[in-house]
Amino acid sequence: GNAYCTKMLGFENYRQSLMSLGWTETDLAGPRDALFDELVAWGEPDAVAARVGRQTKAGADHVVVNLLQGTSPRQLIETATRLPGLFENPVLASGSPR
Repeated sequence: GNAYCTKMLGFENYRQSLMSLGWTETDLAGPRDALFDELVAWGEPDAVAARVGRQTKAGADHVVVNLLQGTSPRQLIETATRLPGLFENPVLASGSPR
């Protein structure tokens, strides 16, 4: 996840979006532990699913999930199927609007 965050923080639009949410240039420059913990749901599948659930309960109408574990499509599918309840929402499952 850290390499992915570093890559994303290289995009100006992403940085500007984070700063509009209250993060500062200093926060984005690092060390980034607090930022990482806010942006990345990591850990065991139950913890990741709970984190996504908290986002939707807090009012998010969508949550982007990028699976960073695994190197092959098969590994990514296996990881996704271990995230209980995460793909119960048809929008999340299909990637298309209702």
